[in-house]
Amino acid sequence: MPNGTLRVFASVANQAAPLSGVRLTVQSESGNVLARLTTDVSGAAGPLDLEAPDASYSLDEDNQTIRPYGVYRLAAEADGWQSQILDGVQIFAGQETVARLSFLPAGPADVPTLTDARTEEQNVEVTTIPPHVLFAGGGGSGPTPEENLNARVLNEVVIPKKITVHLGKPSANVSNVTVGFQEYIANVASSEIYPTWPEQAIRANILAQISLALNRIWTEWYPSRGYAFNITGSPGYDQAYVAGRTVFAIMERITAELFNTYVRRSGDQEPYFTEYCDGKQVTCPGMKQWGTVDRANEGKSALQILRYYYGDRVQLVTSNNIADIPVSWPGVTLKLGSTGTSVSTL
Repeated sequence: MPNGTLRVFASVANQAAPLSGVRLTVQSESGNVLARLTTDVSGAAGPLDLEAPDASYSLDEDNQTIRPYGVYRLAAEADGWQSQILDGVQIFAGQETVARLSFLPAGPADVPTLTDARTEEQNVEVTTIPPHVLFAGGGGSGPTPEENLNARVLNEVVIPKKITVHLGKPSANVSNVTVGFQEYIANVASSEIYPTWPEQAIRANILAQISLALNRIWTEWYPSRGYAFNITGSPGYDQAYVAGRTVFAIMERITAELFNTYVRRSGDQEPYFTEYCDGKQVTCPGMKQWGTVDRANEGKSALQILRYYYGDRVQLVTSNNIADIPVSWPGVTLKLGSTGTSVSTL
């Protein structure tokens, strides 16, 4: 059976400081211990070779029976720090999976030990990565909004330093998380598409994911409706995001290159709402994720793929306006005689 690789990076929460000496245990789905590793002075461990199905399964849109990736469990412990478990780590043949672990100090009741068996200790942070949506279904973006589609709310397009994600449907009583924008996009890409796909297909999908998120920010879609977040992690409304999941190295690399580039249509200023779907289990008027593989195999570039699905008016724009997300509404009622940027925005 072919192999993929797993690489782990451990750091102190809310800091850039690496955490050395973290003890890692990698297990199969059945609980068999496959490897034990320890992070070095740079907080890194690996790469570790792990078995995965042949890459051809993840390139076949008709494959709905053979899971195209291996699934593993990663447990991490360090003296004085809260232990962590990642269940459902996905390994694809020929691809590197990256686990970035951020550690919080252990509380007085924390027991900083893990056994090889599955643990139910209350003080262990457990993250469960669900089956990939391309295999299990339920991926793709939310539909193009029928209202305020071309509304200009902010004064200019901003590439956000951070974005706040609601981990469910808009009205669901779940947490919000604020993460770096690049981290968010790499997570979405890893959750929505496979890392084995042709690079131009991956690029087209990442550009669509960036543009959809920037459109939500531009229109203040959720804040204008009273919500304290910028976007949801629900594919039915926006696009898939799984807090704490492992990501794929190729997604991180391409995201780092493209994060400040977005799709817009000629004559428009706003980022285009790039609706997309898998094109197999779900259809939509926008981009077909599986179709991007076919288009890339035909030799099309990422821009040509985007134009194939969204029309010839589509263009790519790169912005160096990287900043915190501005707020158009000042928090006080505007009245006769009010001045300033809030008035000009209106």
